[in-house]
Parts: sequence; C-alpha cells; structure tokens
Amino acid sequence: MKRVLSLGLVMTIMICALLTFMPVTAATIVNNGTFGANGNNLTWTLDDKGVLTISGVGSMGITSEDSEIPWRDVRRSISSVVIEYGVTDVGVNAFESWSDTLTNVSLPNSIKSIESGAFSYCYGLTNINIPDSVTLIDSNAFMMCTKLQSVKIGNGVTSIGTAAFYSCNKLTDVTVGSSVKIIGERAFVNCKSLAKIEIPDSVESICSEAFLDCSALKNITIGSGVTSISFHAFYNTEYYNNKNNWINGILYIGSYLIDTDLDITECIIKEGTTCIADIALKCYEIKTLTIPASVISIGSSAFDFCYNLTDIYVSEKNQHFRSESGVLFDKNMTALIKYPAANTKRNYMIPNSVAFIKDYAFNECSNLLSVTIPHGVTSIQYSAFQGCRNLKCIEIPNSVISVDRFAFYNCDSLSDIYYGGNKSEWQAIEINSNNDSLLNAAIHYNSTMPGGATPTPKPTPTQKPAPTPTTKPTADPNTPSVEIIEVRNGFVTAKVNNCDDTDAQVILAVYNKNGALIEMQKYYNFGDVTFFSANLQNANIKVMLWSNTDNIKPLAETAEMSL
Repeated sequence: MKRVLSLGLVMTIMICALLTFMPVTAATIVNNGTFGANGNNLTWTLDDKGVLTISGVGSMGITSEDSEIPWRDVRRSISSVVIEYGVTDVGVNAFESWSDTLTNVSLPNSIKSIESGAFSYCYGLTNINIPDSVTLIDSNAFMMCTKLQSVKIGNGVTSIGTAAFYSCNKLTDVTVGSSVKIIGERAFVNCKSLAKIEIPDSVESICSEAFLDCSALKNITIGSGVTSISFHAFYNTEYYNNKNNWINGILYIGSYLIDTDLDITECIIKEGTTCIADIALKCYEIKTLTIPASVISIGSSAFDFCYNLTDIYVSEKNQHFRSESGVLFDKNMTALIKYPAANTKRNYMIPNSVAFIKDYAFNECSNLLSVTIPHGVTSIQYSAFQGCRNLKCIEIPNSVISVDRFAFYNCDSLSDIYYGGNKSEWQAIEINSNNDSLLNAAIHYNSTMPGGATPTPKPTPTQKPAPTPTTKPTADPNTPSVEIIEVRNGFVTAKVNNCDDTDAQVILAVYNKNGALIEMQKYYNFGDVTFFSANLQNANIKVMLWSNTDNIKPLAETAEMSL
C-alpha cells in the first residue's frame, strides 16, 4: 500500500514539473505594418491576444486625419498597447476608440508629448503612468476615459491641456508632477470622484473651469507659485459648496481669494492673501474694499464693472485706520498711505506688492478718478482700465515696459500722466493700439501725482433694473428645452431641461440693437450653465442648445431676451 502511495506521489510531482516547464503558446501576429513621420521609421504589430506593439525611433506622424492611423480598422480589437523605447510621441487621436476594449497602456521614457485626443473615449482604461520624458499632455488627451481611476503625471510635464481629463468621472487619484506650470481650461471638469488634489509649487496658472463640477473635491492644496486662477476654476466642488469655507462672504483656498458673494457691500481681504482670482470680486454691490499688502496678483476682470466701489484701502497686517484728513495710519499712528480727503477726492491705491494687473482688471469702474500703479508692475494688460470714463490722472512707474491694446480705451477724461521716468524711457514703452486717451494726455516726467489732482466725481447713472427672463413654453414638457433663468451684473444663467447629452453645447449669443453679433460663448451641457459677458448693456441675447455630433443641429427652441 505504501509503495502504491509513493508511486502516485512521484507521478504527481513529475506531472507538475512537466506542466511548469511546458512552453506557453506564443501569440500569433494577425496584423502589422510600418508608418511614422518619416514614412517607415516605426513598426506596429497586433497579435491574436489584442496586444498592439509599436517600435522604432521617432514620431508617429499622426497629426489630424483618421486615415493617418494605420490600425484604425482594428482599433476595437486592441486590449493592450505597448510602446517601446525610441518612439517620441503619441499622435492625435491615435487610440481614440469609443469602446472599453483597451484596458492597459505602457509608455516608454522616450515619449515627449501625448497629443490631442490620443486616448480619448477609451472607456476601459483604468490607470496611466505618464513618464518623466513627457512635457505636454495636449487637449482632450484622456477625455471621457470613464473608468480611469489613477493618473500619475511625470515630473517632466509642463502643461496639462484643455479638457485633458474631461469627464473621467471615476478618477480618484491624481499625482501632478513637479514641473507642471499650466493646468488648462476644463482640464478635470466633471471628475466627480476626485476628492483630493495637491497642486505643486511649480504651477503658475490654473485656467478657467479647471476643476468645475468635481463634486467630491473637498481637499485642495495650492502651491505658492500660482499667480493666476481663472474664472470658476473650483466652482461647484464640495469645497466651494461648503459654507464653512467662506469667511465674511469670501472664499479662500490657502492664500488665494477664489470668489465672493454677490451681495456683500464691504470687502476686507484677509492678511496673507497673495492672489485674487479672475472675476473673483463680483463688486456690483461692494462699496469699500481693503487689500492687504501681501497681494501680488490681481486677476483678469477682478474689479470688472465695479459700479458702486468708491474706496480702496491698502492695509498692512489689516491695521487700517482712516482719518478725516484722508491719511491711513497703522496701530502706531505712522502714516502709511496718503489718501485724498474723504467725500471729496478719491485715489485708488494698489499695493506695491502687486506685480500683475491683468485683462479687464478695472474695466468700467465709473467711480475711478485717479490711480497709482505699483512700482513692480511691468505690463498693463488688455482693457485693464477700459471704460473708466471719469479717470483723470494716473501715476505710472518707470518699471512699466508695455501697455496692451484697449488698456485705456474710452478713458475720455484722462488728462494727466505722472510718469516715474524720463522722456526717452516713456518713448521706449510699447503702447499698443486703441490707447489714444493715454497718448493724448499731458505727460509729467520724473513726477508723482500731486495732491488735489482729481476732480469732483460725476454722479453715477442710475442702473436699469435687471430684466425679467421670459421664454416660450415648450409644447412637449419631455422634449429638450433651454431657458434663461437670470441676468444679473454681467452674468447670464441658463437652464437646460430634459437633455442628458453632456456633449451638447449651450450657446450664448450677444447682439447689439442693430442685430450685429458682438460675442458668442459656448459651454457643455451641465444642466445649469452660467456665462459672463461685459457686453450685455443695451444688448439682445439668445441662448441655444445644439448637438455636438457630426450632425450638428439645434436640440431646442432658442430662448431670447432684450436687455
């Protein structure tokens, strides 16, 4: 009996050994070819297990046309992509699949760029590691990878493109590399599972709607290098919607001012704030504003249409005491900044810490009578003071080297420029078009603005009441419709009903009274969409809902309003 058992045991061991060393059946190549920027510098093979292997040296040479993709007819048979060392890019729409077949991608450390749409609509892809050799993740690169959960962005990437990870709604883990400078528009829109993001010190700009509708996002860290946060960058996140994160009507993330309530009348920005985001100060009701000396960047349109703003104070450690003589004192009664006398003359003093005055920063500030530009500013950007019709005097330091188009457009009262340098330095400034008000003013060289230089302000015209939105009723309440919910202080809020297509486009068109189109904006359908426009006064507007497929067509009746 023991011999039988021993023999059986030996046989079992021998069979296991044979199975262990038995060769695995090799994959069979079912398709192959050559391609590349140089015609045949790369080789591709597809085996019967769905593995696509790309080898060779140089660029794929896939730029825009679907016909340039050699595996286009078998793309939905690909389960895994292996790109070998030597390949330098992933071409435009190279692996766009509109299916869940592709589940695994391996990228070598020779890839320099992941081009537009490279892995868009790869519904089965669950994770991606982007090597340090990559410098660019282009627009839509991983758009609608709806099962993507983890992304590690290498330390060589400098730019994350527009909508790069749009609607990756299972994404929970994102590591942003230490060289990224720009997080593009709508880069992570609708990543609804993302709860945490750490933005490194290398990042300088967070573009508009970068994290819009990341509804679970509650832990946000912004590095110290950021100087620009654009419109709605963190709108409708859990952090944004948590009222405990708002202080006296102001939302901060670390040292960054992100947004303000529409209804606050006095805005005291907390000490330590370094950056005011674009359109963050919706100042339509704000009358007084206190800016700490820590602020280095005032965003685009930050004070846009500040109809009621009459005084800006500069505080140091928030010790702001203003006497009747118009002198600002600190707690030791040391004069910090001299203001014109209360209720007679006004001077907008911008902290000397500010280095950036961006597009539309003080657009249409009708109460602005004079302004002192800080000594660190080198550029006065597009339309920065456009429409400041009562602006009479401005002090410009000799650090300024350029004045962008329309910076002082329609500043009809501008009569005196007090310049910190000499005539030759002034003539060296690059003053671009539509700045006639600046060019026609008297220039006082090597001068600072004297006291009493500003006139008594003209009365601010009474604003028209906001129009009441009206829309035509939809015949069938179950069909898609779009309606204008509110128009207020430059914002147009529209609502889309009965349309689940998030790729549909909500379009705002603004016309003048003669019927000429002066502006058009569009957003993807998020149900409720808010537009901002500086062109709404005395305008007619239309809000439309259109498909965004190859057969582009209207999906609902147009909503219209006359303002």
